[in-house]
Amino acid sequence: MINSMKIDLKLYDNSFTTEAHIKCPFNNRKQISFYLNKDLKILSIKSNTAVSFKITEETTLAFRSPAQKVEITGKKPIRGLQISYAGAVQFNAEKKKNFNNIITKDIVSLSWYSVWFPQEPPFRINRNSVIIHNASEWYVLKAKYDAKNKSWKYSNPFYDPYNIVAYRKSKLSIISNRYMNIYTIERNKKEIFQNFSKTYENIMNYYNGNLFKRKHIRFLDVPLIAPAIIVPETAYVRRGLLWCSTFGETENEMIRLWAHETAHNWCHGADTNSWEDWLNETTAEWSALLFALKSNHKNLFDSMLQPKIKRYKELPEIRTADGSRPEGVHDKGTVLFYKVYLETDLETMETILRCFSDLKIKNTRRFLKKLKQKKLFKAAEIIENGLDKTLNLSI
Repeated sequence: MINSMKIDLKLYDNSFTTEAHIKCPFNNRKQISFYLNKDLKILSIKSNTAVSFKITEETTLAFRSPAQKVEITGKKPIRGLQISYAGAVQFNAEKKKNFNNIITKDIVSLSWYSVWFPQEPPFRINRNSVIIHNASEWYVLKAKYDAKNKSWKYSNPFYDPYNIVAYRKSKLSIISNRYMNIYTIERNKKEIFQNFSKTYENIMNYYNGNLFKRKHIRFLDVPLIAPAIIVPETAYVRRGLLWCSTFGETENEMIRLWAHETAHNWCHGADTNSWEDWLNETTAEWSALLFALKSNHKNLFDSMLQPKIKRYKELPEIRTADGSRPEGVHDKGTVLFYKVYLETDLETMETILRCFSDLKIKNTRRFLKKLKQKKLFKAAEIIENGLDKTLNLSI
């Protein structure tokens, strides 16, 4: 059973128009629904049968922007849809919406987080593609250019098949080294980016085969979205891509960002949609903290920890009754590990991170069991006690 969605996308200076073509040839439902960013306006919906649609609710999906739920009713089973819509999904820090998404005349960044495309239909989409039309002046990362039609085709099978990052060619600079291509329109910072490879090499030398088991790390495409979005230490990872708002304005910001995000090559696998995500983020953050200590960046270690310590008592507990992911779970977990560090040592913390990274099935129960197998009883006790209550740090 093959269901597909093809997006025809046209870009403007600060908005877009879109047609989403969904094929679901074996669907027998006369009513289906999907979610779309609430800032977008639906212009029309057509199908193989006569249909009507209505907006039934507004909601916020996990990790995503506020969305509208669209319900479609047909006279016969709906086997295909053509959904026309338009608008913008612009990042707004004050309203806390559309994180990592922006459309400007020089940079475009669209991703799953903004719900810019129809999401969560009642059937699985097996094939995905985005065609960016009238785009000869653009360069689209990880896409293929069709010179005849002056369009880019993006079709990425890994997790986020609608992750569009594009730059106006006349403004784009690409800085390359042995590890990555860095994409930016900030040409005045080109020298900083060129010198960055040494920092990344130091991080990799500590992680890959030292702190963690050696593994092949893919060559990276690294799009920088500043100055369109400037939020220090904001990034996300896809296979072969690391999206960054900015490298940061200081050396500490740059190291912290890359040490944390690089650690996710090993520190991942727990459920990101539940409180268990504290494992992914806490171990990645402590990888960065240990790199700071091992490389004698004590000021970086302190600058990373102190804001989290100040917030610690105000944050909800890590483990939630309903299994949901609480606010500030990353900071809460990082400080909980700091409590372990205060009562153990650096080498113990390295072993703790390896215990998580080496798990085949990753959750807190198995992690604690692994710590006890390694005879790290004190660490396991502190962590277990700190999941449901705020500990006294005695700092």
